[in-house]
Amino acid sequence: MKNWFIGPALTIFLSLPVQADSIRLATTTSTYNSGLLDHLLGHFRQVSETEIQVLAVGTGKALRLGENGDVDLVMTHAPAAEAEFVAAGFGIQPLAVMHNDFIIVGPQHDPAKLYGLQDVGQGLQAVADAQQRFLSRGDDSGTHKKELQLWRGILGGISSGQDIVARIALKPTSSLHLPGQSIDIHGNPVEVVTKGRHDPCVGIRATPIAEAMVALTLMDHFLRQRGQHGSKPHDVPLI
Repeated sequence: MKNWFIGPALTIFLSLPVQADSIRLATTTSTYNSGLLDHLLGHFRQVSETEIQVLAVGTGKALRLGENGDVDLVMTHAPAAEAEFVAAGFGIQPLAVMHNDFIIVGPQHDPAKLYGLQDVGQGLQAVADAQQRFLSRGDDSGTHKKELQLWRGILGGISSGQDIVARIALKPTSSLHLPGQSIDIHGNPVEVVTKGRHDPCVGIRATPIAEAMVALTLMDHFLRQRGQHGSKPHDVPLI
């Protein structure tokens, strides 16, 4: 079952003729508590006898209700999760009519020195650098998803616009245990037998290999996107 998907598209939806006796709408608690639906549905009741049943839950649960076909409309605020929802065929016509501001609230004495910062990503980095405790909602809501995106810089294949930093750890390859002939610092011949992992060439060779693999992965996603939406112009990403 395909559902209508709205990143708050009710204002557009309300202007359309409705044939159903009732429509089930899953939205987020943040949107519900904002009073927006009370205003919109008040107008809707004046032009239609169709009943709108509102379920106020977290974004994650709202999308799952849509996936299961338990609701007709989904009104959430997590672009990455919404894109996956639509791409999987669970929703159609995603429309956005508003956005949220992500604000960090902390102690008045500002132990992480966040005051004056204009970028929330920098603020989270400052919290991490100062080793301060960060309390997360951890409830799979849209706010929580945005928080994870800001921490990671990327979520669901959608970048937050921050630099993407990839870190790798290398385990040196095993050294050859075969005896080798060499000389000591005085020029005297010696037999050298190595043990453990000491190959220094791995660190030098691994960096360009890792960079090439990341570039290939990003280009693979870019080509997949262009293959799916060939009629739409896309700028070639800088890698």
